[in-house]
Amino acid sequence: VTLSYDTAVYTGAEIKPEVTVTDGGKTVNGSDYTVSYSNDVNVGEATASVTFRDNYTGTRNLTYEITKAAFSAKVLLPDWTYGESAPLPTLDTNPGSGTVTYYYGTSGNNASATEPSDAGNYYVYAVIAETCNYSVVTTDTTAFTIRKRSIVFASASENWVYDGNSP
Repeated sequence: VTLSYDTAVYTGAEIKPEVTVTDGGKTVNGSDYTVSYSNDVNVGEATASVTFRDNYTGTRNLTYEITKAAFSAKVLLPDWTYGESAPLPTLDTNPGSGTVTYYYGTSGNNASATEPSDAGNYYVYAVIAETCNYSVVTTDTTAFTIRKRSIVFASASENWVYDGNSP
C-alpha cells in the first residue's frame, strides 16, 4: 500500500494523496478497499486509512506530512505631506493573519520600527510572523515620500510662497 506523495504544502483545503494497493505486483481493484482521511487540512501529520473488504481483510494506516505554506505580500503606503496625519501601512495579503511589524528606513540597513515624521524619501517593509499554517514572510521594500509642506506668507503689501529664500 503506497501514497502518491508523502509531503504536501498547506492549501487550506483537504489534501488527499492517491492510494495504490498492490498484491503480488498486481494493482488491487478499488472496490476491494475504502480510504478515509483524517487531519488532512492543516499543517502536521495526516493519515490515510485503508480498510480492506471483499477479497481482503484488515486496515492499513499511512501517514503523510502537510507543511507550512509560503506566500508573498506587498506593503501599501501612499505618500503624504509633512504635518498631515501619516497613513497606516497595509498589506495586499496576509492569509494566515500573522502579526505584522513594519520597519522604516532611508537607505542601507538602517531600518527601525519607528515611523519617520520628517520630510524626505523613505522605504518600508514588513515582517509577517509565522502562523500555524504559514511560514514567516519578509516583504520587499516599498518606497514612499513625506513631501515638504508649502507655507504661504501674507503681508499687507505682498504675498509669496516661502521656498527657503528671501523675496
